Amino acid sequence: MRHLFVIRRGPHEGGRPQETLDVLLTLAAFDQAVDAVLLDAGVWQLHRNQRGETLARKNIAVLWQALEIYGVDPPWVERESLAERGLREADLVLPVRLLARERFSGLLQDYDRVVGD
Repeated sequence: MRHLFVIRRGPHEGGRPQETLDVLLTLAAFDQAVDAVLLDAGVWQLHRNQRGETLARKNIAVLWQALEIYGVDPPWVERESLAERGLREADLVLPVRLLARERFSGLLQDYDRVVGD
């Protein structure tokens, strides 16, 4: 079964972003096929210059770097969401697979289970 996590929340919107990433990594640890796609404010989770400490939050971008350790492919990131926020791939903490907005609905069809944050 293939799982896709759709991440739309920013890194400091409560505890939900970290909980979602924890579930993704737990599934990967049990050899489940998992992927993630970040769009809208979710792209900020990969930003290399997060300032979570000012909100007494962890820098969740560091946790995303664990994907490789768990054998998870780089996340999909919606190209337009990056551009709308003035971000570039070089601003992110890890390599990503860029996805055009018009291809998002087609991506969903490739997975057995889609989990939203």
